[in-house]
Amino acid sequence: MTEKPEERITRARIRPGAWFGQDFGQYKWPDVPYADADIIFDVEYGHPSELVVCRAPNFGCKPYGNGVLYVKLEDLLPVEKERITGGKRIDIKEFRERGYLQEANRLFFHPLGLALEVIIDEENGSMRLGGIWDSRDDPEGILFTEFDQEKGNAVAAESAVRCKARAKLVYCNESGIQVLPFHK
Repeated sequence: MTEKPEERITRARIRPGAWFGQDFGQYKWPDVPYADADIIFDVEYGHPSELVVCRAPNFGCKPYGNGVLYVKLEDLLPVEKERITGGKRIDIKEFRERGYLQEANRLFFHPLGLALEVIIDEENGSMRLGGIWDSRDDPEGILFTEFDQEKGNAVAAESAVRCKARAKLVYCNESGIQVLPFHK
């Protein structure tokens, strides 16, 4: 049985007239300074209430506004959606701090002349995936100028443990790598 994937909103406008929370108050959209009904917000999930976090660059009045609004999901007008196929997701900050980003780049992306980018918001320290840098025209690929050996060792140790279990699967080789099927 195939499970039908869910969709969730990733970018949206806020419905005019919707109530939202910002800083220490509750307001009606777009009746606040610097608001514009055409602003497209990035939508973040995981807030402890039924609200979602909406964030837009350069939105909010300094020094009071931080660009973050708390909105009910039904008050969003979707601009982009993504399909959710189940399973948990790792926070990008944890992904970077545990060395997964470093090792994904070192072992896969960099030899191909590519690099997976994480963008760090300097104001609040939040992190998000940026894009893929493209240096495929450089035959040597990309190399690190700084490398965290401790993170590399930790990821290698975790990979070795998982490798043993994955190697027992029919479609994985002895290294735990899923083998592509051969077509004639």
